[in-house]
Amino acid sequence: MFNNKPYEEKSELGFAMGSVVTVKTFGSDKQGVEKNIIDGISRLDTEILTAKTDSSLVGRINKGDRVKADGIFLSILNDTLNIYSKTNGKAAVTVGTLSSLWDFDSGKEQIPSDGQIKAALKKTDDKKIRIDGENVFASSGVRLDLGSVGKGAACDLAANMLNDSRIDNAVVAVGGSIFAKGETKKGKKINVGIRNPFGNENDYFGYISTDYAFVSTSGNYEKVFEKDGKTYHHLLDCTTGYPVENELTGVTVICDNGAKSDALSTACFVMGFNGETLSLLKENGAKAIFVFKDKSVKIDSGLSDIFTLTDNGFSVSEYEA
Repeated sequence: MFNNKPYEEKSELGFAMGSVVTVKTFGSDKQGVEKNIIDGISRLDTEILTAKTDSSLVGRINKGDRVKADGIFLSILNDTLNIYSKTNGKAAVTVGTLSSLWDFDSGKEQIPSDGQIKAALKKTDDKKIRIDGENVFASSGVRLDLGSVGKGAACDLAANMLNDSRIDNAVVAVGGSIFAKGETKKGKKINVGIRNPFGNENDYFGYISTDYAFVSTSGNYEKVFEKDGKTYHHLLDCTTGYPVENELTGVTVICDNGAKSDALSTACFVMGFNGETLSLLKENGAKAIFVFKDKSVKIDSGLSDIFTLTDNGFSVSEYEA
């Protein structure tokens, strides 16, 4: 008889990269893999990607050290530099001085002065990063900030660990980035919810069904504060130094690489919905869902068979890449 009962689920909850990390496996008899993945993501954060300490790889580069980097970091850095180079300067790996001025993580709700922003923008230039073989260094005063791709990179690490453990069915969520593979039961693909930008963190307006995908979302509804009637959010335009102002409220990108999906969701948000954005997605083999402030949604026509709308308050149309 055909068995479509749910597989036994194992789950582990942790915290890394400033976000809740959830690892779920389905139908696996392996022990401890879920915790090992969370521990691995934590090490990726503290030893390599965080800019909050001087001891991490990024922290050492920001101090002015010439750092010998491993292949994982070089891959993340090169892919992100390539994607951000197509944004007409709106996104940059060297956003660190600017992002630390705004410091959305602190909750201080501070607006930098125009003078501070102008000074920070002089140091926001990805051409000031040097890659010489395995060595990476930056010009004096230039600070890298890979927060826009870290969660996606964590999903790549999780995918590799799951593969090494020969686990076929799993979901890993690191903040707004998700990796899904396999099934939750026989013949049942995994549903990945698409965040409702107008609701709370557990509200979704639709979902995609997949058996293998990296999914990352960027939106103007996280790390937000209001001052003098104006709303400020953490997605910064590196040409102005201020939060991005356009017609979008969220972008979800689906592709076959976590760091790329994360970088692309940021790039698409700062660029807005236009031909250049769609060309960038196509170049990277990615598809996207754009959510606008008027609750209209545009999805890549290639997603129409796997996307389901669950909230009729949104209107959905397709675009051709």
